[in-house]
Amino acid sequence: MQPFSLGNTRHLKAPPIKTLLIKTLFAALGLLSASAQADYYAGFAVGGGRMTFDNVNEIFPHDGTRESRLGVFGGQAFIGMGLESGHNVRVKLTTAQTDNFLGFNDTANLDTLGVDYFYEIPLGEHFALAPGVGLSHWTLTTDDGSDSLQGINQRRELDESGMNLNYSLQFIWRMSRLVQLGLVVENQAFDRGGLQQTLLSARFNF
Repeated sequence: MQPFSLGNTRHLKAPPIKTLLIKTLFAALGLLSASAQADYYAGFAVGGGRMTFDNVNEIFPHDGTRESRLGVFGGQAFIGMGLESGHNVRVKLTTAQTDNFLGFNDTANLDTLGVDYFYEIPLGEHFALAPGVGLSHWTLTTDDGSDSLQGINQRRELDESGMNLNYSLQFIWRMSRLVQLGLVVENQAFDRGGLQQTLLSARFNF
């Protein structure tokens, strides 16, 4: 099944409609913050998961494998604004890289810069569940390295970018007014597949 995609381009700037969507999201949260107390924060997350390709042989044609799920490790850095009402918006930078696939020196790296909106549903005084949705600009870079088993020493680099939706679900532990820890499950789509990660996050309110 092809992921929902807003584009499939190489080095193409985002159309005005996508820029308008991001500006509208910030404007809406700005209006909300004018009538409610806002907390500004920054944080990071680390973890891992898997990168799934619709057709892995298009990415790594020299490996002779049909395996479409590759293990990844990655991280995030983010800044955002949260309201007492539970509405949140943040800007995040995410990177995820595959490990050395089957020892063939093949790598795939996915970098995204996106805007997320999520809503915190309280679960008692110190915990919350927060479903979210966002829009990300992604860049996929792959390196099809040498295959020593087949005597192949060819390199094929792929560099693509586009815009796609992403979805997330966070379990939040409010340790104090200034510090929150979280467990985040994310699904980031891109035109050749998807990225699923589980991350541990730390958030620090200003």
